[in-house]
Amino acid sequence: MTVYETAALWAAQGWRIEALTPSAAVLVSERRASRRFHLLNAVACLFTCGAWVFVWIALWAVRRPRRVMITVDDAGTPTIVNL
Repeated sequence: MTVYETAALWAAQGWRIEALTPSAAVLVSERRASRRFHLLNAVACLFTCGAWVFVWIALWAVRRPRRVMITVDDAGTPTIVNL
């Protein structure tokens, strides 16, 4: 399996290709907040009379994108490194 094939598989799963070379690929997952995340936090905000909004903002702010670098050796085995 080549770097291009491996990157294409990850891209099909929702990852965005940030950089692609013949020897390595860097992919990013945006980690978007789900509707369930916002719904549960909105309900918690209502039950705490708005006090939960500060926790909600903090939780939303620390959600950083996840980056990985994929390399493939000569045997076709992919190696994944978290960046």
